[in-house]
Amino acid sequence: MHHAVLASILLCALGCQPGAPSDPPEGAVQRFFSIVEAGDCAALQGATGGALGTRLRERGCTDFTADLRRHGVRLLSVVSVQPDGRDPTARIVRTRLEKEGKPHETLLRVEAREGRWVLVVL
Repeated sequence: MHHAVLASILLCALGCQPGAPSDPPEGAVQRFFSIVEAGDCAALQGATGGALGTRLRERGCTDFTADLRRHGVRLLSVVSVQPDGRDPTARIVRTRLEKEGKPHETLLRVEAREGRWVLVVL
């Protein structure tokens, strides 16, 4: 019995992350593109982080979203989600995006931050 309790504690220590998001990682990608389409700058700030969040702040939301729309960047589908081997709080989301009328696969990166997934690399 003692070994079972110890094993449970060890497994949770390895796999349980406080504040881990309850929504799926691909939800952050879908949310990002919906927000861009709606032009909701306040929501976009909360949906991004890391290098993408920095780029958004530096360029300004209006220019950032206008540039995406000008190039016709939109999400067609999420293909798969895999853990990012470099960081246990990150996931790589393989997507099919459309850019300038042409579909192509793109890897995006999301990270768990404050109990939710945010898009950090586009």
